[in-house]
Amino acid sequence: MPSYDFLVVTFLFVAVVVMLAATQLRPVVIFGSAAGVLYGTGVLTLDGVAHNYVNPSLLTLVGLILLSAVLEKVSFISELSRRSVADAKNIGFGVFRLGLVAGVISSFLNNTAVVATLMGGLRRQASLPVSRFLVPLSYASIAGGMMTLVGTSTNLIVNSFVEESGHEAFGFFDFSLIGLPVFIAVLLILSLVSHRCLPTRFLNARASDRREYLFERVVLAESALVGRTIHENGLRQLENMFLVEVVRNKRAHTPVAPDFELQQGDMLVFSGDPAYEHIFQKFDGLGVPGGDQHMMADGAPLVELVVSPTSSMVGYSLKASEFRSRFDAAVIAIRRGSKNIRGKLGEHVLHAGDSLLVATGPRFDKCTDLSREFITMAGIERRQPLNFGASALVMFGFVLVVTLSVLDLVPLLKGLLVLLAATLAVGLVTTQELKSRFPFELIIVVGGALALAKAMFDVGLAAMLAGAVNSAVGGMGPFAALIAIYVVTWLVTELVTNNAAAALMFPVAYATAEGLGVSPYPFFMALAFAASASFLSPYGYQTNLMVYSAGNYQLKDYLKAGLPVLIGYSAVALAMIPVVFPF
Repeated sequence: MPSYDFLVVTFLFVAVVVMLAATQLRPVVIFGSAAGVLYGTGVLTLDGVAHNYVNPSLLTLVGLILLSAVLEKVSFISELSRRSVADAKNIGFGVFRLGLVAGVISSFLNNTAVVATLMGGLRRQASLPVSRFLVPLSYASIAGGMMTLVGTSTNLIVNSFVEESGHEAFGFFDFSLIGLPVFIAVLLILSLVSHRCLPTRFLNARASDRREYLFERVVLAESALVGRTIHENGLRQLENMFLVEVVRNKRAHTPVAPDFELQQGDMLVFSGDPAYEHIFQKFDGLGVPGGDQHMMADGAPLVELVVSPTSSMVGYSLKASEFRSRFDAAVIAIRRGSKNIRGKLGEHVLHAGDSLLVATGPRFDKCTDLSREFITMAGIERRQPLNFGASALVMFGFVLVVTLSVLDLVPLLKGLLVLLAATLAVGLVTTQELKSRFPFELIIVVGGALALAKAMFDVGLAAMLAGAVNSAVGGMGPFAALIAIYVVTWLVTELVTNNAAAALMFPVAYATAEGLGVSPYPFFMALAFAASASFLSPYGYQTNLMVYSAGNYQLKDYLKAGLPVLIGYSAVALAMIPVVFPF
């Protein structure tokens, strides 16, 4: 009869998988609760749970995330993206050069920060079909991050599991012999095949810095616009704004004729550049539906946010989540992929990947949970880039830290902390910026996942699941088992997120190797590469979600462009893993 501990851990594992895949609960709640249940039921002691939250690899990841607040200010990174595509002979060549830049930088810096920075350079190219570049930028950064230990959080999280299992941790370049061929294959596929599967959309000159949104304004009762035509009110030739339609009594009038006479309650729908949204203020009695008119009148700064897949607001309306009071900001437009959201924005239920255009109040920058709820986009922290000299010093310091770590002269964590302290001391970063970047939720998720993995080993659940894998494919040899672990991990990462997939599948991968009596390192590598192989949807990886709205993409665009990348990435990875790390 199964033991009490076995039943608790089995139930907990199933519950975690179901909640991650089928609910809107954030991973921090799920894995934090799992750690609490393990301690509360006596499966693990307090020391056994707490030990997981000070894992060296986890602390190194925290240091890298905090340092990214400084590295994102480096002035010449954004310029690299502009130069990569500025004089490219054709789109494929431009994609190749941009992907090469993104991949190489992402192998050392956080790829989310890299994509955010390089996107800025791309979106200033008025004559560029940006939609042909943004998905390749994301995919190249994912593949590039697999070339080193610190290139992606997934590698460091897998490494933390390896350390906790009592095995020797991976070195800085242990991923390179596999990651480099994988990156080259992905880069070639992107430049030769995938970009051709994406839609061609240009940013015109007036929208080169920001994509166009729809803006709805209502004609108020006391408005001077009432009783006058569109032409008489001067609504035909607005700077960088176009009157798309007028909605009266739920009937849309489009195109809008110059002699169309406005009435009280008419809804005017404009399309244009958010940077010119302030021009509506010059029209007397042209209001914002649902209120927040006072914030618009103040000429508040505009900021673009993308809802994170782990946001607590997913599945709730703006009104229900108290967005206005919580962030001191008013949402004035919403996009979902290529679609502009219409109607009462306060009642719109948020989805992961929704792009929000918000007018911000004075308390907005002081909200500490912005980075947890949103993938920050243009203007979120309104920081000035470092000058060339400061940028060069920061990059030199980072390269020095990495070099000393590779030579085993100074541990990477210690070097990162010293560099972070130096940048703080000379004012290149503020304590408020570091506070807003502190990855509290990531620490809870990884610590809870480590606790669950330890419990699965202790009670024998990991061995039982591995036995199922071995019975299915073990007779065909360890390589077949390796492929099975890879495929299952990839499926999990497309359903949930990369880090959660690595956490859930590590015990199974490790126990499968033990059951076959082979080295576990090929399975560790397969786990890391599969957990980052999110190429078929915008939701499994943050960089995919960042470019989702920016390029006006649809899910089918990821499927068409990502399938050849997934096949090439996986084929090269699975071919190289047993060569570099023999069974």
